[in-house]
Amino acid sequence: MALVAALSACGAKTGPDGVAEPDGESPARSRIAGTHWNVERLTLDDGTTTAPHGSAWIEFDGRGHAAGSFGCHRFRAGAEVNAAGDRVRVGDIEAYGSGESEQSEEAGQSEESGQSGDGKPECSRERLAFESYMKKIFRGDLRIIGGASQEMVLVALGNERKDRLQLQRGRSAPLLGTKWTVNSLIDGDTQVGPAELAPGVGEVSVVFEGDGTVHGFLGCNSFKAKAEVGEKSMKFSEAAVTTHNSCGQRADALEARLLRDFRKDALFSLGHDYLNVTTDAATPSQAGGFHAKAGSRRSGEEKEGERK
Repeated sequence: MALVAALSACGAKTGPDGVAEPDGESPARSRIAGTHWNVERLTLDDGTTTAPHGSAWIEFDGRGHAAGSFGCHRFRAGAEVNAAGDRVRVGDIEAYGSGESEQSEEAGQSEESGQSGDGKPECSRERLAFESYMKKIFRGDLRIIGGASQEMVLVALGNERKDRLQLQRGRSAPLLGTKWTVNSLIDGDTQVGPAELAPGVGEVSVVFEGDGTVHGFLGCNSFKAKAEVGEKSMKFSEAAVTTHNSCGQRADALEARLLRDFRKDALFSLGHDYLNVTTDAATPSQAGGFHAKAGSRRSGEEKEGERK
């Protein structure tokens, strides 16, 4: 979820939770404004619950506007947060672009890695389906449910039909040194979670280091490879497992699938707390790669332990 540039006004002060408070704004309003909120999931009044396959996020500037991503397409909207910080009125919405991290004048971020043959980013069916649900909820008068202090990082936006968007406070993660947890694999225009391919598999994770290497866990075994990282591209080579556990045929197939990606050239996009890596992007039907969410930064001791 590409980060829109600082939304606080010049001369803004910082509140007790570290969020900028524009002059004249109440503390309650500032807790929802000036913060990057990731959309973790949505719940419809019929009980349907779904999480985005891509990166959906929202930012309120506290001065009548919001910006974000529906999961694939970016948007701008009128969004007036009341002084009490418990209501927001969403006005006209302008959707644009096709790519969750498409560059904007404010963000200065790179375009999404997945691209079609004509150079335009692709949106999977799952992302478009999630967008349609999110657009139904993010409109009109919404109630802000829950706190937004540094300790309380979850809030929800709800309408009169009891539809809900659950939001989580996000923090920007750098590419290098971050443990990236792979939550979906790209297979053409669809995405599938590692656990769906290999039930019971361990958490798949990837770490890029500043020395031109990448390492992590493939669900059963650890691996390492070389990674030449450019502005928007990655060149992988010499991928190999570093442990030799046996976890069954499905886990072996998942690891083989991931290792193929780490032996190819790829495009990537880095957002607020997500990473997209796409191989064979010029041919969408054959695209591979993965989508990952940022985990924790690791200490020097953890780094040494992972290398062993």
